[in-house]
Amino acid sequence: MSRPACGACGAGRAGYNVRGCRAHTCIARGCSSLCLSPGHNMKLVGTVVVLSVAVMTVLIYQALRQEIRLRGLKTRTAESHETVKAKEEMIIEVKKKTVELKTEMDAANAKIDELRNKKAEVEKSIQEFEKSLTSCNTEKEAADTKKKEVWETMNKLKADHAEAKKKAEEDIQTLKQQILDKDKAICAFADMTKEEAKKLCGTAAAAA
Repeated sequence: MSRPACGACGAGRAGYNVRGCRAHTCIARGCSSLCLSPGHNMKLVGTVVVLSVAVMTVLIYQALRQEIRLRGLKTRTAESHETVKAKEEMIIEVKKKTVELKTEMDAANAKIDELRNKKAEVEKSIQEFEKSLTSCNTEKEAADTKKKEVWETMNKLKADHAEAKKKAEEDIQTLKQQILDKDKAICAFADMTKEEAKKLCGTAAAAA
């Protein structure tokens, strides 16, 4: 079976270079043939160059885009690192402030407990003082009552003594009078010649 001829030079066989054609070269391999002219070569080269430039442009664009993304990522990472560092510093400061506030609160609570204890002691002292004052007032009232009772008893004793003295004097006077009356009665019937009768009646007369 014959191979197809080249449309540019009319060569009917492949596998070798056909010379003598004007302004072109035919190269055939196997059952296929390829005819290249100088114009076709320039177009192919231009196409390859354009495609290469396009591919290079795309690659450069992607590389630049990737670089921009990496730079942005680095920037965001740095910013994130700074933000995290700032937050960590803020957290440390907050923790430090919390510890300080806790220390101050503990001191304040201790002071409050101390004041409460002092208040309890003062209230206890006040209660004891009030109790002692009440006891003193009660004792004073009892002493005043006792003093009043003593004065009343003394006044009563004085009055009773005065009354008893007066009554005793009256009784003595009455008894004296009775004795005088008795002596007078005896003298009325006595023998005045006798010395004893004279003494008795003389005493009675002097007492009268």
